[in-house]
Amino acid sequence: KGGAGGAPAVGAAIAIWPWIAPIVIGVGAFILYFVGYASLATILTALTITAVFAYLAYILQPAGLDPGFIWFGVGAVILLAWSLRPNFARLLRGEERLVGRRARKQPPAEGPKPSA
Repeated sequence: KGGAGGAPAVGAAIAIWPWIAPIVIGVGAFILYFVGYASLATILTALTITAVFAYLAYILQPAGLDPGFIWFGVGAVILLAWSLRPNFARLLRGEERLVGRRARKQPPAEGPKPSA
């Protein structure tokens, strides 16, 4: 039970390039709050890291960010997708737990009925 490694991936990305912090934290928080699925926010944040590093490698070549950092992002996405497989299965079945704004709009789940 617990996280799939999204926080360490974000922390490593921030260690590599500190200016990515507001981007990935903002994207992750936005997705988590408005979409409401932690697993989706985690994988989309990892994809954001990969996209930002790819963009930086492209615009800063040859003097800037090492293209090897793109591989960091790709590796993070692959590892997170692998560890989030059960969550994605629950998403497809419609059983994944909601958080954020959408969770507050959901009617409360019915608990067990009291026995007479």
